[in-house]
Amino acid sequence: MNEDHSTHRIPGIAYNCGDCGSEVVLRPGDIVICRECGYRILFKKRTKQGRWTSVCNQ
Repeated sequence: MNEDHSTHRIPGIAYNCGDCGSEVVLRPGDIVICRECGYRILFKKRTKQGRWTSVCNQ
């Protein structure tokens, strides 16, 4: 019944810093800030949607 919550890691979402461009991984509850330079504007990385390119090329 005793669960160790530190072993259950929630996967984070990768963001890019708007100032220095470094990758920042954020999890729920994390502060939105770059760990390299302290900048507070982060951009979500784009996902690869290959299925849309194949549909558009037909």
